[in-house]
Amino acid sequence: MEQVKVNLNIVRNGLKEACHKAGRSSDEVRLMAVSKNHPLEAAMAAYEEGQRLFGENRVQEALDKFTNPPGDLELHMIGHLQSKKASKVPGLFSAIQSLDKIKTATLLDKKATDLGLQLNVLIEMNTSGEASKNGLEGEDNLWKLVEHVNGLSSLHLKGLMTLAPFVGEEVPIRRSFAALYDMYQKGIAKGYDWDTLSMGMSGDYQWAIQEGSTLVRVGTAIFGHRVYA
Repeated sequence: MEQVKVNLNIVRNGLKEACHKAGRSSDEVRLMAVSKNHPLEAAMAAYEEGQRLFGENRVQEALDKFTNPPGDLELHMIGHLQSKKASKVPGLFSAIQSLDKIKTATLLDKKATDLGLQLNVLIEMNTSGEASKNGLEGEDNLWKLVEHVNGLSSLHLKGLMTLAPFVGEEVPIRRSFAALYDMYQKGIAKGYDWDTLSMGMSGDYQWAIQEGSTLVRVGTAIFGHRVYA
């Protein structure tokens, strides 16, 4: 667990360096520790080192892991959310970064309303064009979902999220980030109250910061390779 703390501080320094190179303040970019496939002890090691924002990919894993989390721990759902699991999300997660369906938004809103909660959401966009990825494709679909979410009483749309193509090459990765940044800016120009552009992971968060990311999701660089499937 000590290695997690060492890794976390290496990533923090890398984030500051990337922000400096991009001419940005490190205060503009939040670091999320993605604890999927790692035990609670690993997440708590990062927490002890001052990390407060965490991300999980699977609802059931998060339910099993974070049974009694500290009050100031902020947990986001970043994996694909099936409609049948939507009712389990409000109350455990404070935000959903992977919203891509009207049906799922409606179910989340109903459950949040029943619990008397406000739930922050990001819309996931597929900016790589890869069929294997979740997320909406095309701006027409984005604005339709935005309009629907903005009409719901218990969801608060905060911005957009994407996954870069798994190619390891700078040009296509940055192109996908730039595409999301463009949509994000269009949303702000429309008057939407957005403040979160979630893009960048362990292998590409430096490029994401250069393309305007306000939140990077780092797992392997902090926790190492997954402990369990």
